[in-house]
Order: sequence, then C-alpha cells, then structure tokens
Amino acid sequence: MAPRLECPLVKKAICRGAVMVEARDIISRDRLARRRNSDVKDPSRDDGQRCGEGRHRTGLACSLYSMENRVIRTIFFDYDGVLTTDKSGSQTTFRYLSEASGIALSTISAAFSPYSGDLFTGKVSHAKIWHKVCEAMGKALDIDLLAAAFESTPRNHGMFSLAQTLRANYSVGIITDNNKDRMDHLRKHQALDALFSPIVVSAEVGSSKHGQDIFLHATSRADVAPVESIFIDNSEANLVVARALGMHTVFHDDEKNDIDALTRALESLGVRVGCH
Repeated sequence: MAPRLECPLVKKAICRGAVMVEARDIISRDRLARRRNSDVKDPSRDDGQRCGEGRHRTGLACSLYSMENRVIRTIFFDYDGVLTTDKSGSQTTFRYLSEASGIALSTISAAFSPYSGDLFTGKVSHAKIWHKVCEAMGKALDIDLLAAAFESTPRNHGMFSLAQTLRANYSVGIITDNNKDRMDHLRKHQALDALFSPIVVSAEVGSSKHGQDIFLHATSRADVAPVESIFIDNSEANLVVARALGMHTVFHDDEKNDIDALTRALESLGVRVGCH
C-alpha cells in the first residue's frame, strides 16, 4: 500500500472555501509585521506578478494566488517512526530499560505514563520525575541508564539517505513530539543538526502536533509558508492540524517502511528527488 497523500489543493472546489479561511492563519503572528513592512507595491506590476514572486503578497487574494503557484521549499520529517524504525521513542526507551533492569515492560510503561504528556510539552524533565518513576517501578535505577536507552534508538538508514538526497534541492527539518533531554542527547549522538534544520521539538515549543503552534513555529524557523512545505508522519492523527494549516502531508506506514513508495509520493507532489 503506497503512502497516503494529503494535498490541500487536490479538491479545489472544496478547498477554495477552506483556503480562504486558512490563509489568514498561515501568516503567523511572528512574521506578520515583517511581511507588512516588506510588502511594497510596484505599480508597474499587477497583483498576479507580485504574488508570483511568492515574497510580496498583498492581502487574501494574493495569498490565494500564491497558494496555487508555490513550489515546495522545505520537507519536514517526524522523528520516531519515520527517521527511526521504532514506532515511538517510548517503545525504544522502555524496551532498553526493561532489558537492562529485568523489570517488566508493562511496569515501566505504567510508571512513566502519568508524566508522558508533561515530558512532551516541556513541563517536566526526566531528572525531575526519576525518583517517582523508580518508586513506581519498585526498584531504584541509575538515571545514566537513560542515556544508553536514548542511544539505542535505531536509525532508519533508508530514510536518512532519502533526507540527504533531498537536501540537494530542499531544506529538510524535523518536527517531533518528544522530550527535550532525549532529543538533546540524540542531536549530538546521531549528529542530527548536520543534516536537519530546523529541528523542532514539542517540549521546547510547549505544543504537540495536536495544536498548531509547533507547525507555525517550524515553518517560521524555516522561513516558508505552510503551503511551501511537506510534513511526513507515521500517525494519521498527527497530520490533521498540519493539513488544516495548508501544509502538504504524507502518511508513512512505519510497519512497511517502504522508502520507494514514499519517494514516489513526494515526486507526485512535485518534489525532485536527486539531480533529475
């Protein structure tokens, strides 16, 4: 089964009405002032010409024109389940801790469960909850085990290769629901910053993929409009808000991990893979 494409302009008769609503949201708060200052009209050009440049938009009509004529500039990858071969970071971490300690996987999962949401939104760190987690597991573990657990994260080598290839023509970034200490460690251990920019982590933004802030932050950091970007994720639920904001979205089935199918899906959205 090929990855499912979700392009906001596929059904234009339906999307035009939605686009008129979403266009107002696409211009995020932290870029609005800058765009207004740079929006200098040249009377020698009509609105279509100005919009066609993609940088000097004049109101909603111009935003609609641009949305239909933009090219993809940035491709965002989810981390766990896309750039890794484990479905989630919790799966990786809990498996390692269980194997290292002999504690049942279900016990470890239950011990962390009350804190998962706060870890993802940056309200707590592993260091702050470690004592309580150990109490719930019934065994005191050295917190240094976490670093080893993070390093056990299995890279999806085919996906990293695809990202490296795409980087010849596009910027490639990461949008991930993750805790900060894990991603800080993995950025160094896997040299993620050498390939991906920006790397946007929910714990740093204070917003998960179920809200719009993480996506607006990512597109602002990349200096692109949502419609100029693609987001790849292994969860359909994580694509809903991104799609509503105007981003092109692609579902990646992590169980099949069909990189060739994903490549074809990207090409169908106009992405040039490689030098061709």
